Amino acid sequence: MLLKGSTAVRNFFLLALAGWAVFNLIQTFHSVLADYSPIPVEDYWRITQFWAGPVRWANLWRQHNEHRIIFPELVHIADMRLLHGRMYLPIAVSGLCWLGVWCVLAFSVYSRKMMEWPAREAALLLAAVVITWKGCSTVIATPFQLQFTLLQLFSVLSLLFLSLLAETARARYLAAVIAAGVVCTYSSANGMLMWIILIGAALFLKVSLRQILILTAAAAVFSGAYFFHYHFLPSLIAANLHHPLRAAAFLCSYFSMPFGGYGLRTFGFKAGAVNLLAMSVCGVVAFRRGLLRSRPGIVVFGAYLFILLSALLTTVSRMDVRDYLFDQAKAVRYVTMPTAGWALLAIAVVWVLDTVWPQRGPLVAALGLAVCLFLGFRQDGGWVEGTRMELANAQITATMLENGVFDPDQVRTIFPDPEFVRVHLQVLQQFHKGIYTHGGDKWIGSNIRPLNLLDKPVSGKITRVVPVPGGLEIFGWADTDTLSGDHEILFVDGNNIIAGFGRRPAAGLPYDLGAWDTPNPLAFVGYVARPAGPLSVYVRTYHGKAIQPLGDALTVPSFTQLGSRTDFTPLPGVSWVPDSTWTVNGYQPQGDHGPAPPGLIYGSWSGADDKTGTMHSAPFAAPADGCLVLPVLPGTSSYGQSVQVRDADSSQVIADIPFLDGRTLWQRWRIPIPASTRKAAIFANDEGTGQNQWVAVASPEQCK
Repeated sequence: MLLKGSTAVRNFFLLALAGWAVFNLIQTFHSVLADYSPIPVEDYWRITQFWAGPVRWANLWRQHNEHRIIFPELVHIADMRLLHGRMYLPIAVSGLCWLGVWCVLAFSVYSRKMMEWPAREAALLLAAVVITWKGCSTVIATPFQLQFTLLQLFSVLSLLFLSLLAETARARYLAAVIAAGVVCTYSSANGMLMWIILIGAALFLKVSLRQILILTAAAAVFSGAYFFHYHFLPSLIAANLHHPLRAAAFLCSYFSMPFGGYGLRTFGFKAGAVNLLAMSVCGVVAFRRGLLRSRPGIVVFGAYLFILLSALLTTVSRMDVRDYLFDQAKAVRYVTMPTAGWALLAIAVVWVLDTVWPQRGPLVAALGLAVCLFLGFRQDGGWVEGTRMELANAQITATMLENGVFDPDQVRTIFPDPEFVRVHLQVLQQFHKGIYTHGGDKWIGSNIRPLNLLDKPVSGKITRVVPVPGGLEIFGWADTDTLSGDHEILFVDGNNIIAGFGRRPAAGLPYDLGAWDTPNPLAFVGYVARPAGPLSVYVRTYHGKAIQPLGDALTVPSFTQLGSRTDFTPLPGVSWVPDSTWTVNGYQPQGDHGPAPPGLIYGSWSGADDKTGTMHSAPFAAPADGCLVLPVLPGTSSYGQSVQVRDADSSQVIADIPFLDGRTLWQRWRIPIPASTRKAAIFANDEGTGQNQWVAVASPEQCK
């Protein structure tokens, strides 16, 4: 039964697989640490909404979409109560649950000698290589996704307990099966599918009729209770059942993950189809050879069946027939389910070939699978980095909020409703949770003089200074390896008082905020609330024990960005001279752009992204109060876009509006007009022909 070949070659191969798994584990651990942010992201604001303040246990029964997430929420509550809502606990538990899946598989395989050395070790190490792959780090680092990793651990545990029940008929294992099934049910809605698998497996294993009846009664009680005061949501099931071919493609795309996340969609179809077909063949062979009645057979094939049923449920309930690329099937939150499917497939293939072709089969299978995994992981590097961008935005948003700045456009990168976030940030602040655990930032308002100032400047520069509602957003880079792990960049006013700070996003600078003059590995983002006068920039180095200057003093722009306003008073005497490509209300209608200004709006989109052209206003008298508000809406790609306010007589630029990619809300710029300016004019230009490269400008408004 041993793999054919010298012992040294076999040992080297196993050692290489073990090293690969350890390397993946270290990479994943590092990614989780790098991606951590203390600010809630997306659905985790539910936890802030219900559990940051006084505990009302009735909220445990509140649905989250179709789910009742009681057991994940218990972990979130413990984190709020014990660790101040910093989200350490759900991240740690999620990581342990994910590794626990492999531990249960290893225990199942080792507990019965269904495979001999080294086929058994090769199978488990291949599964370890898959499960430790860093592409799953985004799920682990996103605390709310605990519901998926918790569900997966208890699904394999329930199958393990069922196999032990079949072997021993002990009541404690029946209780354990039911308990694990309850955790599955109340972690995610698809967890109820486990009851079907457990009852079917119990019949297949010929568990006693009494125990099957008890298991069935438990399934009925806990599944029935799930729908007590349940609110059914609109569903796509009826519509999707009319598209079986697209459903099959969606299902294959789901099972292609993580390898189908990047590249041509046809590759995703093929990879998923190979996965399903190979596991089906393994299942048939395992059934014919009596392997399914064993402990590893129940756990491996039962867990895969659960993933398959969950994928089918996702297909009929989530598939959008208009989604040509099947992006919904490849959503990051689902990635651990099909990833576990590949790990199960690796075990099944090596195991089945060990029984069919023991001399060469396991070695051929293990080598082939290792090569496929290596090529697949290399292809998916870009997809993995792309999944981390939301967490990078969360880190930047946390820095912004800690500085007392609230830019709705940046907040929308972590939650679609900025006002909801504004309200519940006050709850976090009131109860000293999350980013407010220590009662606010200790640096802002402090004098810089007591710090150890070194005269040696740090290599680097400030590359962009962008006014945002309530302050400044500052981009730059610093070339030093001795940055502090806390607040790395300090912005100091003329009185030597620290006015704000910045950090390097450990997850990297999001694509939308990157620029050619800001090298990503060295980039930082910082904020200053309500700056007045020039700012000096310092870098905290040597792990916070010293500070060093960075470049020249930072000049604060004279113009600022206002938040949403309701008091609109048009500036009189402004008329527009557009060219043919600028049309009234000619901005892209898709997306939520926030409240539109009431005045006349011209946009360069005009039905297509490739439109270009220039628009300007006729010269108009400078406002008597020396100030105007100019509403501007840029496309999400700012390449080739510009909007300027100029002195109409001298053509001198008074304000050149800065744009950041990815912004979707109307921006209202408060622009001071110099006293020497008699007449002003507005110039807008669109030279971009790419996707979302357009700009819209509305009639200027009075400042008061």
